[in-house]
Amino acid sequence: AEAVSPEVEESPENGLEDLDEWLDLRGGQCISLAAQVLTIAEVASRQVDVVNEAAELLEVSSDDAMMLLRSAAWSLDSLSEAYFANPEKARLAAGVVEQVPSAPSSGQLCLICFAEAPIALL
Repeated sequence: AEAVSPEVEESPENGLEDLDEWLDLRGGQCISLAAQVLTIAEVASRQVDVVNEAAELLEVSSDDAMMLLRSAAWSLDSLSEAYFANPEKARLAAGVVEQVPSAPSSGQLCLICFAEAPIALL
């Protein structure tokens, strides 16, 4: 079956007649897009759920998961594909850098110069 897409001008005069005409040309097929209004609490809850799921799946921190999700438009599927194809590229695109573990300190931090000094000298 050949797809028919009529030229429909957008203007206030067109109204439903053009929509009906367009549906007739498409064989009466109509796609219904359901929308749901969420409260702030529901959005926050869903956000926490997807961040936790991404963190577990990718074995990263929650902060890193949130940054990665933001770079993937909050699509866990898109993020998973991009991350498993090239983790370094996905991390770089999201601004997530590898944290280098610091060496354990052998002393305490001097509160005047903020240098580490052996405990005996403090």
